[in-house]
Amino acid sequence: MATTIVYFVYGSTADNTAQLASGWHDVPLNSVGIAQAKQLGQTSIIQNFDVVFTSDLTRAV
Repeated sequence: MATTIVYFVYGSTADNTAQLASGWHDVPLNSVGIAQAKQLGQTSIIQNFDVVFTSDLTRAV
C-alpha cells in the first residue's frame, strides 16, 4: 500500500510581498493570503486525510 503525502504552503504575507524571508517569525497572512487559505480550505475539504501535521505559526494554522 502506497503512502501519499500532500504538502500545502501557507498563503501570502506582508513579508512575501516585501520579498523578505520570515523564517520562524510569526508573520500573519495578508488579505491575499487569507483569501488563498479560504480557497484551499474549500478545495481540500473533499479530501480524506488520515493525519495532518502543521506548524504552530499563525500563517500556517
